[in-house]
Amino acid sequence: MRRKNNKIREAKKKEEKSGATYPALLGLDGAMQTLNQLMQQAKSNLDLISSTHTKHLWEIAQYIIKRTY
Repeated sequence: MRRKNNKIREAKKKEEKSGATYPALLGLDGAMQTLNQLMQQAKSNLDLISSTHTKHLWEIAQYIIKRTY
């Protein structure tokens, strides 16, 4: 029983340390769906502004979501 309680405490500490993330809250599929929705919304909003700077913002956003570690 002590081992189980220790594992639970360790998991809670790890969660508190790392914080809530979209994959932790929504699952990987849910997080990817949310990402796609937010990217579509961002692109639509940037298209409304339509300037040189928005092109750079869009390129930065795409770089961030496509990067690998």
